[in-house]
Amino acid sequence: MMERNRLLQSLGMGLLCVTSFQTSASGFALFEQSGSGLGNAYAGASASGADASTLFTNPAAMIKLSKAQIVVAGNAIFPKADFQNTGSNSAGTPLTGASADGADTVIVPNLYASYPLSESLVVGIGMNTPFGLKTEYQPTWVGRYHAINSELTTLNITPAFSYRVNEQISLGLGINAMKADVELSNAMDFGLLLAGGTQTDDGQVAIDADSWGYGFNAGLLWEPGNDTQVGLTYHSKVKQDLDGTVDYTASSTAAAAATAAGFVDASATSEINMPESYSIGIFTRATDTWDFMFDTTWTKWSQFDEVRIVPTAGNTIVMPENWVTSVRYALGTNFRYSDQITLKGGIAFDGTPLTNANDRTARIPDSDRPSLSLGLAYDISKAIRVDGGVSHQFMPHANINNTDAFGHVLFGVSENAADVLGLQLTWSVE
Repeated sequence: MMERNRLLQSLGMGLLCVTSFQTSASGFALFEQSGSGLGNAYAGASASGADASTLFTNPAAMIKLSKAQIVVAGNAIFPKADFQNTGSNSAGTPLTGASADGADTVIVPNLYASYPLSESLVVGIGMNTPFGLKTEYQPTWVGRYHAINSELTTLNITPAFSYRVNEQISLGLGINAMKADVELSNAMDFGLLLAGGTQTDDGQVAIDADSWGYGFNAGLLWEPGNDTQVGLTYHSKVKQDLDGTVDYTASSTAAAAATAAGFVDASATSEINMPESYSIGIFTRATDTWDFMFDTTWTKWSQFDEVRIVPTAGNTIVMPENWVTSVRYALGTNFRYSDQITLKGGIAFDGTPLTNANDRTARIPDSDRPSLSLGLAYDISKAIRVDGGVSHQFMPHANINNTDAFGHVLFGVSENAADVLGLQLTWSVE
């Protein structure tokens, strides 16, 4: 039973670490909720009301959309997570296997539609991906006991409305129905059960789980003058009660010992909290050609306080965590080069919720994320606009000194970076 609990604890660590560097914001959040905001580093996203994507970033700002609108957008994230081994071991014995880059390209799609029912009421609906990751290492790499494959996908459906209270104040509300799917795998050192000792007989453990969770986003838009907008947004926590299966594979020589130790296929449940966040943004049209915008977002990663694994047999396992609230700052500008072309720029700094090397794993070698973004918008006609943007994240290296439930120590440095390419088509209908 002790060995079975250690397996479940290892899987629990996997669920905990389902977040990954592959995301473009700290932790496992994704800021790429439109293509139009990428060029500004998403500065002012909670205040500008640029298009229908605002129904997620601040539903109150939909009131700025006087025409029906459809937005189709996508962002491609090209990450790097190059782990360099500097002393990984198992009870002092060096871990075999090579260093590796587990990064994998991720596509983040968005779809939104809005419709003004009157001058004081706008409704909309959107589908987006607020959280997600994908990493995949070679099955024999040095960190195989910590991670091989990690994938989290979310689909969020948000109906929303915006209501103008008076000339200065508008309010908005959206309901979030979020589907989460988790796939995780890592190697299991079944040699520890046999006379051969560590790393002599590897198997593998995989978990597959999913769930629906529900929450809301609420916003306020204040327009103190014709040229300035201030937005406040709150995204609630979304609790995901994951239900899935745990499967193992073992060699013929280790199968009997693994079964005797309790390593059998089982059902299990767990919880992951998608954390709440608060944003404040400012958008101002400084001149006929220049806009300036600023945004700050606090993400309450401290709500990711534990992972609780409840197996169909055995004891419930609770593991406390050490995540902290993170803050993201962004500053951006628009320059209207002509009636058809708008040039964009932005910088951002996104702080990591993980500040200790002992809390980082191969699934989440997270670090602070300074970034630089550039973009362009082109009005093909009065009805159709195309936005494009690029962003580079200058991520400092992330030290890892993490020990799994079986005593395997992953010790080294992950050299991280990411590039993002975004594109959006906006169709406005009279």
